[in-house]
Formats: sequence, structure tokens, C-alpha cells
Amino acid sequence: MMAFVVAYSVIVGAAIRLRRRGLHLTMDTLAVALDLSRSGYSRLETGDTVPSIEQLRRIATALGTTAATLVIEASKIEDALFAAGVLAADDGAGTAPTLDVKAVLRAWKAWSAVQPGAP
Repeated sequence: MMAFVVAYSVIVGAAIRLRRRGLHLTMDTLAVALDLSRSGYSRLETGDTVPSIEQLRRIATALGTTAATLVIEASKIEDALFAAGVLAADDGAGTAPTLDVKAVLRAWKAWSAVQPGAP
């Protein structure tokens, strides 16, 4: 199995997306709550834009949680995908294949489906 490199902003975006979908909220709803354009919010959720700490706190509040919880959820995703061999450490050469947020979520769902007690 090939291992991929992923920006941490993508992992955080995946955690945000999972939480938003779990609450059955649309991207438009969150964008309005955060006073962002839909495309601006989308860039945060896909990891194309790295949220500031203040933005992360505002997103977390809109999702009924804390910024710390979102980071913990992102770390759980990252740890699980490293353990499963899906992710690898970046060698710094810039040649490793990368994953986008949708691929991270697909890998997370696949991993969660075979792990007893996985979130």
C-alpha cells in the first residue's frame, strides 16, 4: 500500500467536516454563522486555507465544541491513518503523493468501519 503525505490543515478540515455533517449542517449555514462567504468557508474545510486560532475557535463554537476538541479529533484521524499505513511522514523532497480532504475522509471511514469501537 502506498503511503501519502497530507497537510495538517487538511486533517483539521476533515475533522471540521465530520463534525459539521454529524450535526446535519450545511456549508452555507456555517458560512453565514461565521460571517464568511461559502467559498471562504469551503477553503477552510478543505484545508486550502489554514485557519487562524481565532477562526478555529469561532468554527468550533459554531459547531458546539471547542478548538481543542477539534484539534484532538484531527489528531485521532491523523494517528489512525498513520497506524494504518495510509499516511507517511513528509521526507521534505516534495515528491510524495498527497491526499485531499475527500480522500482523507474516505480513508478514515474505511479505517473506522473495521475498527471495533472507532468513532
